[in-house]
Amino acid sequence: MKKILKPPNIAKENSGIKDLIILLNAEIAAINNGDLDHVLDLYEQKTLLLETLKAASPGIEAQLTTKTADSKNLRNDLTELLSLIQEDAQLLANMTKATKEIIVEIARIRGRHNLDGLYGSAGEKHPEVVSFEQQIDRSV
Repeated sequence: MKKILKPPNIAKENSGIKDLIILLNAEIAAINNGDLDHVLDLYEQKTLLLETLKAASPGIEAQLTTKTADSKNLRNDLTELLSLIQEDAQLLANMTKATKEIIVEIARIRGRHNLDGLYGSAGEKHPEVVSFEQQIDRSV
């Protein structure tokens, strides 16, 4: 289920920033709900929005130098965006750490349960391994 966001338009109410806020909220909710397929779906949109904001940063910086209500709203949006980016980064780091720990634990269990091989009745080690290698998704 891919939800396409409208293209960002910084000049019109900083919708690029607001779109990224919406997207990060959706990504955080998906991570918290364990919907990692949705997280992968959002990656492309997040990358596109970040590139768009990067290109628009001179205009955003110029707007921040003014003392208007729009610049105050922009500062509030940027503060919220920073908070969401930090929360999202922490969740993704936790997922990466958990995945690494699971990989290590699976390898340890496989080594322990098969004693790193098969043995015959006389204790001789057989070269074939009947257990298959686990495929672990490392894309996140």
